[in-house]
Amino acid sequence: MIKTNKIIFTLLILSFGLVLSACNKENQSSFTEVTDDMEVEEINDREVEDINEKDDVDLEIAKWREYENEYYNLKFKYHNHWYFHKTNNQTTEDYIAVYDFFANAEALEKENYAIRLFILNSEESFSEDFSLVKEKQGQGRKYILASNKKDTKILSLMFDNLEIIGGETEEQKNEEIEEQNNKETSLNTYVNKKLGLQFEYPKGWMIREENTKNNNRIYIENQKYENYNISNYPENFLGMWIDYRKPSTETQSYQKQIELYNGLSAEKELLEIGSLDIYTYEFGYNPNSEKSGVGPYLVAIWEKDPYIYNAHIIDSDNKDNNKIKVDVLNQILSTFKFTD
Repeated sequence: MIKTNKIIFTLLILSFGLVLSACNKENQSSFTEVTDDMEVEEINDREVEDINEKDDVDLEIAKWREYENEYYNLKFKYHNHWYFHKTNNQTTEDYIAVYDFFANAEALEKENYAIRLFILNSEESFSEDFSLVKEKQGQGRKYILASNKKDTKILSLMFDNLEIIGGETEEQKNEEIEEQNNKETSLNTYVNKKLGLQFEYPKGWMIREENTKNNNRIYIENQKYENYNISNYPENFLGMWIDYRKPSTETQSYQKQIELYNGLSAEKELLEIGSLDIYTYEFGYNPNSEKSGVGPYLVAIWEKDPYIYNAHIIDSDNKDNNKIKVDVLNQILSTFKFTD
């Protein structure tokens, strides 16, 4: 009987020991200490070794976890056994944020980081003292991985897989530069000192000016004008005009024109150039024509002392050509510059 009791007692002690061990592991796996200025992320619930000190570390990058933060334009991979926390507004104002990486929960608890990732503005200098430092730049920022270990394989792999995201690729930037260069070489510049007006228009197009008793006009056309009238423009003729005149009792005031066009069915937009407002109205027809046309049709109105300005396309029965004219006039308006 006594022997049986001893066996039962021994089994109870062993069971109690197993329960304590399980509780200890559970507490370790749920380590999620959070302070006011610190965000802590737990990687997994396995006890790990300090892999900076070991040669047989798991360097298979496919097993690593991935972290992305669009606000910092940042994406990186980190060892699947590691912990990290992110600190915003570090004690020095030079840093936008700092990430600290820890090899295990004990190191995290003691704040004994293995690797640090610093994010700072590109114009700021980095003066921290570390044995190993690797740096990338992009989006107006520096991304610096640092460690006091002289040969940290983990750091090198993290650096190789650190991506700067959210912005344009180098290829996209080069395409934009090329497009801008082509655009600049495919445009001419018109300057009217009397009006204090300057704008860009397509190369190969022509400018002519016409002054009458009631109107002063600047025509922008894709070919030489041959005294055409409204009924005999060539099929491939593209043109538009800018009218300017001083207010008078014989013509509509600027405000009346705005009220008129605001009352019509059109896509209305406001183009702000400095302190000047240009109102544009795109119609599916020509509101000034008895035939109404096939559209689209564009009108722009603005006022700059002492003149009231109107811009119109010369519409036709060819819808595709009208669309080209609308696009060209919009492009021209976007390049407007006014001087005193």
